[in-house]
Amino acid sequence: MRPATDTPNVEPTAPPPDTVDPDEPLAPLPGLDVEWPEFSDEGDDSDIVVEADGTIDYDWTITGLPAEVDSQIEAAFKLASALEAGDGDALNSTQIDLRARTDVTLLDTILRSEGYYGATIEPIISAADDARSILVTMEVDSGPRYVFIDVNLPGIDAAGEVEADLRDAYGIEAGDPVVAADVVAAEVELRSKLGEEGFAQAEIGERTVVVDHKERTASLTLPVDPGPVASFGNIIVEGQPPFPPDHVQTLARFDRGDTFKRSLVEDLRRALVATGLVTAATVDPEPSEDGETVDLRIVLTPAPPRTIAGNVGYSTGEGFRAEASWEHRNLINPEGAFQARAVLGTQEQLGSVGLRFNNWKVRDQSLSFSALVGAIDRPAYEANTVILTAGIERTSTFIWQKPWTYSAGIELIATAEADG
Repeated sequence: MRPATDTPNVEPTAPPPDTVDPDEPLAPLPGLDVEWPEFSDEGDDSDIVVEADGTIDYDWTITGLPAEVDSQIEAAFKLASALEAGDGDALNSTQIDLRARTDVTLLDTILRSEGYYGATIEPIISAADDARSILVTMEVDSGPRYVFIDVNLPGIDAAGEVEADLRDAYGIEAGDPVVAADVVAAEVELRSKLGEEGFAQAEIGERTVVVDHKERTASLTLPVDPGPVASFGNIIVEGQPPFPPDHVQTLARFDRGDTFKRSLVEDLRRALVATGLVTAATVDPEPSEDGETVDLRIVLTPAPPRTIAGNVGYSTGEGFRAEASWEHRNLINPEGAFQARAVLGTQEQLGSVGLRFNNWKVRDQSLSFSALVGAIDRPAYEANTVILTAGIERTSTFIWQKPWTYSAGIELIATAEADG
């Protein structure tokens, strides 16, 4: 007889269902909170084509943009649009929907920057006219454009007689649309104008824009502290200057005591680089304690002053020919450039030297001398020539266009020629 054993009490499990209803919606998966895109009833998406690589074609358009800024807004939108970056291809409709929602935020930001703070944007995803791709339509209701009701520049009255000129340079007035780019550009113009009127230590405070959505207006406040009107002081040259400080003063279009202008500071920096004798030039204004004078501290990095060139060749018409040249652009300081050139060939022999002083006495004026001795022996003729020249000229440059220029010189030629 078999001994008795204890059997644990086990709850009977429910039998699995015999059938599953295919129309029963699935329970939401935990952690999946992406909303499925909703397609409009327009068009029939049953014929939308899935490409061989598994992608879906789509296009996008914007409707309802204000006519006065239509092109500007669409151009700015294309630069950062997720739909545009996708190049009309998406893995599925969900990806298209996500790109559209991202672009809604982008388009709203652009509209606000143009003064449309109350705009509404509705992305509509539907089948395109050909029923073979998807069309994303950004429907825009821009609403009214906000305008400035107040524009305040506290502290600008300290500029005295040039206050009106500074306000004109700023340009934004009550009644103008609230356009972000215009506000930023106006600050740049104001800062530049302050520098041109001698306010070397001018400070522009933090801009405040208060938007009233009920009245659809905005108030702008920009503190301005012009400081004292300053004049140019001393020029201090540091680093490894290739010429003395007094030559730097020759290049400057201002004298000590002239009213400070930032454009003239930049002009001097460009003129220093244009000499070809420096690779870098920094010009830093240093106002005095009282702010009434501004010294310029200039740091120069010299460039290699010498150039050597040469070539050798042979042609059936002229035979052998070799040419060499050597130049030192600052042999006689300041800016005294010396050049020597020699040609040795079957039919031509030549030697020349030249000396040219750039920015001589005044800016963009040059003094030059040259001498050339040459002999030519060709089948048709022979010639021996000596040429001496001297000249002075003042020219316009792309940095400084002058109302008038001049040049004068002398040339002496002695030559003996004979038929070959």
